[in-house]
Amino acid sequence: IKPQEIVLDPFVGGGQMLRTAKDLGRKAIGIEIKEKYAEIAARRMEQEVILFEYVSKSNEESQGDLLEEVSQREKAIR
Repeated sequence: IKPQEIVLDPFVGGGQMLRTAKDLGRKAIGIEIKEKYAEIAARRMEQEVILFEYVSKSNEESQGDLLEEVSQREKAIR
């Protein structure tokens, strides 16, 4: 999927596909016939997502680069 493309999810369910699209900075359209699941998906879309990655002690050299990358991803989401 290219960044400018729109994600279409015709069976939203709990909204995982829409949430993932939002986290990746994509626009998305979701369709759900059951009100219960549409409400679950709407709540999921309102949630804040915190990105994190594991850095081992043996890999301290790349820790600064990794933290910079995570920071850039967080900025892109907002």
